[in-house]
Amino acid sequence: LRYSRAASFVAAITRPPPATIMGSPMKLSLLAAAILLGAHAVPAPCSLDTTYCDQTASPADRAADLVSKMNMTEKLAQLSTFSFYDTTEAPFGYTPGIERLQLPAWNYHSEALHGLRTAGEDTRAKTTLFPQVSAIAATGNLSLVKEMASTMGREARAINNLANDTVYTKGAGLSYWSPTMNVVRDPRWGRAQESVSEDPWFNGKYAVEFMNGLQGNEDDVPYLQIAGCCKHLIAYSFEGQGYSASSNRKNFDAIVDAHDLSETYSPAFRRCVQEGQPAQIMCSYNKLNGVPTCADPNLLNGLLRDTWGFDGLVVADCDAVEDVCDTHHYSNESAAVAETINAGCDQDCGAYTFLHGPAAVEE
Repeated sequence: LRYSRAASFVAAITRPPPATIMGSPMKLSLLAAAILLGAHAVPAPCSLDTTYCDQTASPADRAADLVSKMNMTEKLAQLSTFSFYDTTEAPFGYTPGIERLQLPAWNYHSEALHGLRTAGEDTRAKTTLFPQVSAIAATGNLSLVKEMASTMGREARAINNLANDTVYTKGAGLSYWSPTMNVVRDPRWGRAQESVSEDPWFNGKYAVEFMNGLQGNEDDVPYLQIAGCCKHLIAYSFEGQGYSASSNRKNFDAIVDAHDLSETYSPAFRRCVQEGQPAQIMCSYNKLNGVPTCADPNLLNGLLRDTWGFDGLVVADCDAVEDVCDTHHYSNESAAVAETINAGCDQDCGAYTFLHGPAAVEE
């Protein structure tokens, strides 16, 4: 059994026994926020006579037991967030629950770059809005960054408490896809205002302080305040060769040599992983030297996990799994699902893995 870091906030990230997909191990990693059911997540703990309902068992054992009871359709659903998949029938734009296992639905899609995005809209609560990321970063005050992120983390917990057992399509969850920490040097990228700076060292230090505040890493409690996410891995910001007039943030192929990857693009993420200990990392839309980042085993299983020691959950940017097929034309539909999972991408922000996963497993 190969498990990733069990983060006992009200969640665990697990690596259950491999299944087979396209001839390679299919590592079904779940941010099992619904199984370490603290009072903040659901109205009452599950009552089944099984390990995953036993709150004295370890997070890894509980998650493994839960996954062992799921069929393939249920597993594929748990690997999909269904973001922007809002319908009047299930799934409703969030990861569905499994009634027979007393597993509640779960929303993975919340964001908090400089305040809680959509939290007030969902719950009608008022939360703090801070200056844009580039403005906060321009102060150079890292203790201020931590204080801001700590406030957002406490407000996120409060909003989740307020939501109680209501699950929204976005916001009010305990999983937050923040911070954005890409190196910014080319304004054509279009997202400079939501990232930190052009300095790899400062971006990394910003991410560490942000993560310490947001997740409550330094609090004297045995669980995370909320689960943070350093994004977007990697070379995402229209730099290096490969840019043309037809480039956009989804189809861009970042042609980056090993020297530049090591000295410019990697340091901030390495520092985030090793010092900030994020629960999640988000892979980016673009290709890196011809390979979509979310389908790149050398990047995700190699550099991120084996070299840097990351043991959390890798989530694809929204519809990035679909982009492997439809935008980059790198694979067909089922192969895109298989290749992203085998590369080390654990979760699809969207529904593509759920829709095309059965064919990937069969093939």
